[in-house]
Amino acid sequence: MKYRKLDANGDPIYGQDGNSFVTDKDAVAQAILTRLKLFEGEWWEDVKDGLPVWSQLLTYGGTGNNNRSSIITSRILGTKFGNTALVVSMNNVSVVYNSTTRKYTYTGSAQSIYGEIKITNGGS
Repeated sequence: MKYRKLDANGDPIYGQDGNSFVTDKDAVAQAILTRLKLFEGEWWEDVKDGLPVWSQLLTYGGTGNNNRSSIITSRILGTKFGNTALVVSMNNVSVVYNSTTRKYTYTGSAQSIYGEIKITNGGS
């Protein structure tokens, strides 16, 4: 598997004599990150694709950390390349809400077809 690298702004990198690609485990990690950053309704070609941040994750009153965890986990497990599932399982999933900063932190380990990938949204 080969993916074009993204820069710090999330834009594709071109040129660099073939050094503008990531492969295998790094490509899966980037595919997961890309899937988590796509919000539902954001992509004009398929408005149903994406993480349901506004409709489910941040709804008034909340739906509980377990449900939020399962929504994010499901999104990660759905990472594919063509018809090939890239993520086999998720382990050590944790969702923590910080009421002071009003942020959720999601962490876990994705077992991909190329090896383990640590997942975190870097919240506080």
